[in-house]
Amino acid sequence: MRDDLVFSVDYSRILAGVMTLSPDQLSLLLEGTSLSPRQFMEMEGYINWADQHRIIANALRMTPAPGLGLMAGERYSLMTHGLAGVAAMACPTVLAGMQTLIRYQPTRAQFARLALETTARQLILTFEITVEQDAVAVFLLEALLVSLMSSLRFLIGDHVQQVAVDLTLPEPDYNEQYRRHVPGGIRFSQPQNRVTLPLEYGQIPVPTRDSNIQRWAVQQCEQQFQRLQQATTFTARTLAILRQSSGQPTSQDQIAFMLNVSPRTLLRRLKEEGVTYKQLVDEEQKRLAQYYLDHTGLTVETIAEHIGYHDLSSFRRAFKRWFGMLPSHYPR
Repeated sequence: MRDDLVFSVDYSRILAGVMTLSPDQLSLLLEGTSLSPRQFMEMEGYINWADQHRIIANALRMTPAPGLGLMAGERYSLMTHGLAGVAAMACPTVLAGMQTLIRYQPTRAQFARLALETTARQLILTFEITVEQDAVAVFLLEALLVSLMSSLRFLIGDHVQQVAVDLTLPEPDYNEQYRRHVPGGIRFSQPQNRVTLPLEYGQIPVPTRDSNIQRWAVQQCEQQFQRLQQATTFTARTLAILRQSSGQPTSQDQIAFMLNVSPRTLLRRLKEEGVTYKQLVDEEQKRLAQYYLDHTGLTVETIAEHIGYHDLSSFRRAFKRWFGMLPSHYPR
């Protein structure tokens, strides 16, 4: 599973809203992730692909009716796309808005590759899901499609009826849901996922265009874009591997092998990024200790073993350093 992808937590919270989950059901949605319900509802920013995949897989298991991705996609409008959506809504034309969404889509979620092609008569938006092709990928494809159509509906209004859609998916039993969510024509089992609209639609003025807001939003998006690119560091990748190991001992030699570098190179790159391998292990052990205490009934001894401490006194010392108290005093 990819360990270098991030997703805005907003999309998963919207999914929970679509499913109208009770507090108990929210725990089921987050089962198997590193997130507590409180963290999930209060955190800002991004979650990793392992957690995102599990959340969607749990949602599909909890929702027996087909088409959950289509329903969620209706809620993923321009207004939910953060600064990328703001920038697109402030663009002068539909073409500029589409180009803006494509450029900054990675600042919101990194599961797809989008491209815009201009021919003599058409604008062709192609999209490809780049994660493993399973039920979660189908959800993502459906959600992305409906989200794109929702964005186009905002940008071009009633002209969206003239938009044609091709999908690589075979026609599903619930194809009528597609027809309800996707205006215009739709064809299944095609060689490419794409949305096609007349070239002249690209010059339609966006009703909410505002050059001042556009400049500000694009500047903010660029900063996010650069930060995310820089975040694909050895520090982030090492933490991702440590997190996937769920507390099981992972040596720096094993991590180096998984990252296709020598142990010496790994240590040098981490040093250049201002951290050590020991600090990253310590950070992950702290996170796991808090998670187990907050969300399980495991004993302190069992938690210590789960996160790599075979000497209870060493675990207690580390815990006091992390939280300023002994494990026995931690509120559960």
